[in-house]
Amino acid sequence: MDLKSFLAVDISNQFLHLNGRQPRTHELNDLLSMIKCFHDVDRMSAFTLVHRRYPIQSEWQNLKRAR
Repeated sequence: MDLKSFLAVDISNQFLHLNGRQPRTHELNDLLSMIKCFHDVDRMSAFTLVHRRYPIQSEWQNLKRAR
């Protein structure tokens, strides 16, 4: 299994683990790290990918303020 396949499975498992609930901050950070590796995107783009699936307004606002 190549690295991209491994990361894809890992990301999928993380989303399954959430079982439809919003991720906690540490889970969100883990997902961002994995997605950043997988897509090779900047932090804001990785956050946007997660935010589309799990709208977390306070985290989004904090990140926008930090930029």
